[in-house]
Amino acid sequence: MKTKKKTKYVYVNKSNENNIPFYLSKQNGLFDQTITSVLQQTDLNSSNIEDLRKIASLIHHIELNNLDQLLWETYLLSGTGQIKILEQHVSTDNLSIWPIVIKQIIIKKKFENIQNESEITPHICCVFVQDYLRQLRTTANELRSELISIKRRLTICTNELYQTMENLVHVRYINQYKLIIQSKIRKIEYDFHDKFIELEYLQLKPNPYQVNYFHLYDHLYFSFLFLFSN
Repeated sequence: MKTKKKTKYVYVNKSNENNIPFYLSKQNGLFDQTITSVLQQTDLNSSNIEDLRKIASLIHHIELNNLDQLLWETYLLSGTGQIKILEQHVSTDNLSIWPIVIKQIIIKKKFENIQNESEITPHICCVFVQDYLRQLRTTANELRSELISIKRRLTICTNELYQTMENLVHVRYINQYKLIIQSKIRKIEYDFHDKFIELEYLQLKPNPYQVNYFHLYDHLYFSFLFLFSN
């Protein structure tokens, strides 16, 4: 009996990793100006500049990948009930909350040929997110290997110059992207806490009026908390 070959789904678009962000491009000019100001006494040629530009681009994509991993790890923690809550003595293992965005991506990517949300189970969400994380980590390792290879053969890439490029990448892009990712992570954590509190409250068997009041208060509280945490 033949075993069914497992389909390999590719979610991380590796062609993006080869793209030079505009703020680092030759057309923009910022990167070239920054590099020449640091290496004033160095005889730079076009090949060296492009190698340094590639290093800066790799730093950019590695940092993006690291932040994306944090976000997807939080998706996994939420879906498997492992987000920490204030009540440390309470187990949340049975609380599974998969953010709607995961289900939307599953449908968009046609994972397991799924076409609508009703077909998506918690197990499917878990497999999908774990697979996505594996691909992110594989891509990160490939990017780091390429970065190390270029740095080894490029003698003009001193620690000072590397730090300058790293700072440029953070100031011009990564710091802003980090704020976006942190905001998404906080939203996932708040939603998880919100659901946990709701389930705890419902175990007290409140009447319909109390339930409606709880939902109203809960919505206002978490909306206020999320708004002022950004």
